[in-house]
Amino acid sequence: MDEHERQGWTVVAGGVLIFLMLGLTYTWSIFKDPLVEMFNWSQTEVQLAFSIMLAVFALTMIPAGMLQDKRGPKIVALAGGLLLCLGMVATSLFANSPLMLYITYGVLVGAGVGLAYNTPIACSVKWFPQRRGLVTGIVAFGFGFGSLIIAPVAQWLISRYGIMQSFMYLGVGLGAIIVLGALLLKNPPESHPAAKKAAVASEYGPIGMLKTPQCWMLWVMFAFSAAAGLMVIGNLASFAKLSFTAGGMSADAAKGLATLAVGVLAVFNGGGRILAGWVSDRIGREKTMFVMFGAQALLVASVVFVSGFSPWALIGVMALIGLCFGSNFSLFPSSTADYFGTKSVGVNYGFIFTSYGFGGIVGPMVMAYMLDAAKAATGTLAVGSYTLPFLLVGGLVGIAAVISLFTKCPGMKEEPAATAAAKPKAKKKK
Repeated sequence: MDEHERQGWTVVAGGVLIFLMLGLTYTWSIFKDPLVEMFNWSQTEVQLAFSIMLAVFALTMIPAGMLQDKRGPKIVALAGGLLLCLGMVATSLFANSPLMLYITYGVLVGAGVGLAYNTPIACSVKWFPQRRGLVTGIVAFGFGFGSLIIAPVAQWLISRYGIMQSFMYLGVGLGAIIVLGALLLKNPPESHPAAKKAAVASEYGPIGMLKTPQCWMLWVMFAFSAAAGLMVIGNLASFAKLSFTAGGMSADAAKGLATLAVGVLAVFNGGGRILAGWVSDRIGREKTMFVMFGAQALLVASVVFVSGFSPWALIGVMALIGLCFGSNFSLFPSSTADYFGTKSVGVNYGFIFTSYGFGGIVGPMVMAYMLDAAKAATGTLAVGSYTLPFLLVGGLVGIAAVISLFTKCPGMKEEPAATAAAKPKAKKKK
């Protein structure tokens, strides 16, 4: 391994460290029930904070990408870590109403995650242009796997110090580690071999990208897959506890096994990122998308049915859903770089990633609305209350699988007139 490659892997290590801490995003189901119990808020009120956080996270990716492309990744990631810390501490101190929860956790934490998330991905694909899928998978692995670390820590903090104090302790700890990872990030210099290899004849700025049908096909596929995955993640702990207790398990045992389910999904979520990235480098992004989306559609639609067999069958299905969902976070950034080039990959992927925010609103909020309606009608929630929303989003992912069959790289784009005019014209061969 030469010095240039060593520098690249150091950047990847910094990205993994940041993403491990951003795994906080996937632990919301741990916080949701304690907030409902403490403040007597509805499922919809609490779930809206998660949806707002995801939407702000996704929207922040666009300015984060612009700043990363112009100022470099380090300063943007540092700002993200500090803002995430501020949001968590503010949640601890001031979130005594749904509105304040939306501002502190939804807006501030969401913006912090968005700033810190964009930079490691955009930076890493520039260092390893020939292994974009694998490298983005390795970096994104931290985002999925991080919840395996954070979920039990959060559970322990909540049981010992209460929900509000836990937000503060987690915010300070996670923010400090994100800052440490940010210090390792940098783009390759123009003279770096990776930077030369990353340059492609087809470089699209954000305006040019938005004019292509491939941009919108990627956006829709990501939105539908994210809606399904985030619906499961946002409700996993609650659904698993309900399913386990319905099967005769004690409340304490069900709670412990539900926490395990969150952790198992996190492991497979992270593993899916590396696996899909590695596979897509070999067989192509589109083929990998079709396999992952098709499998995810069948799995999500079968969740309630499988829960009737055994707790371990349900955990197995949840793990596979995590595997398929995790693939998004290596497939879409690498596809964005493949299709539209690396010069503006930060802002380009920032726009594609807004689909994740859309999915974050649609999936969890559809679930919360339907659960509140079921509870109002029957006075309680049952396992069957989850059937319709799971079938609905399973169908959406099925549509994404079909779209992937028609998605192709836009091909080589002609050089801008100004650039072409500046170059000497090649003589025609006689």
